[in-house]
Amino acid sequence: MYSRIAVVSLLLSLSASVHAAVPAPLSAVLAQYGCSYIADDADVLRHRDRWWVSLKPFTGGDGDFTFYCQVAADPLSFRLMVVVGGENNLWRDCDPVVQSWRDSPPWFPYGLAVDNASPHYARQTDLGRWWLVSSSSNANVTYGPVGVKVPEPIIDTVGSSGAGALYACYARQWYQIGLD
Repeated sequence: MYSRIAVVSLLLSLSASVHAAVPAPLSAVLAQYGCSYIADDADVLRHRDRWWVSLKPFTGGDGDFTFYCQVAADPLSFRLMVVVGGENNLWRDCDPVVQSWRDSPPWFPYGLAVDNASPHYARQTDLGRWWLVSSSSNANVTYGPVGVKVPEPIIDTVGSSGAGALYACYARQWYQIGLD
């Protein structure tokens, strides 16, 4: 009996700590962009990879984040977003919506980081190997200019699965490179 109480107590405290780990400014951003508040969802609580990252180390702003958004009005629609409210916006020229997609049944992605491309992804620093996110669903994918270094920092969606993509903002456009 005591072990059941201890387990329930532990689960409740983990749930509360994950819920508390979502800062108030992120909750406000989620509401502003019409995203479902998923922090207390059972799948989110069970999963270990991150679905949001503070951009404060890069921008200095408490309300700056990159995150996955499940659209509240359409639970099959998802977005990868970068929202920066302050002046030090390294992604200022690009739209806050990096990429959007639909999944049925709904699958919420995990595994999000922000990093410099150079040390971790040294072979992927030439923008000529990256393609425009907006052209990825077209028959003719548009690649970036050859010889241009990928602007840093990058949004990394590879996570612990080892599959995903890297995203960078260049000349008012989001570029990506797949690492499946």
